[in-house]
Amino acid sequence: YPLTQNQLGVYFDCVKNPNKLTYNLPKYINFKEDINVHKLKNAILSVIEKHPYIKTCFIMIDGEIYQERRDDLKVDVVVHEGDVDDSIKNKFIRPFSLSEGPLFRFEIYNSSNGTSLLSDFHHIILDGTSLNIFFNDVAKIYDGREVEDEKYNGFDLSLEELAIEKSEIYSQAKKYFNQKIKSFDSSTILSPDLNGKEED
Repeated sequence: YPLTQNQLGVYFDCVKNPNKLTYNLPKYINFKEDINVHKLKNAILSVIEKHPYIKTCFIMIDGEIYQERRDDLKVDVVVHEGDVDDSIKNKFIRPFSLSEGPLFRFEIYNSSNGTSLLSDFHHIILDGTSLNIFFNDVAKIYDGREVEDEKYNGFDLSLEELAIEKSEIYSQAKKYFNQKIKSFDSSTILSPDLNGKEED
């Protein structure tokens, strides 16, 4: 599958800066009430299967970048005994490999003090709204409610965007804006910030 324009920007920035954590979406949840750890783990795994797009990785074929569908990829959620401290959080948040995947990770920590969930996603497969949907679905399944299978995902979006780029209306819009900017010789150079009074 092709990448969307937004994904291409994120992808090339990550390739240029592989150790960058800007596109990580970490989350830490500390449950105060009693939590069934295995029920929580199974709820997370069930939601992953409901949203298989997040199993996607990114591969290069003949110099072109593609999304590779991995619906059958087997994933797990590791359960630890103990409490979460800052060192555990810092070790948990680390770069993802876009080509190897998966582009998400979960760990559950359980102790007499309660249960904590650590999660992290790469922004190239998920945004803030999607993150909320994911955890809402986890809560639904944990509570025994139904969650529908994914009907529209990132693959659909990328194909839809590609179809638009090949359309006549897109071609006309491209010609229009090329006509508008052809008189510009180069990109605008921004002046540096001024300190003190403008006249100085």
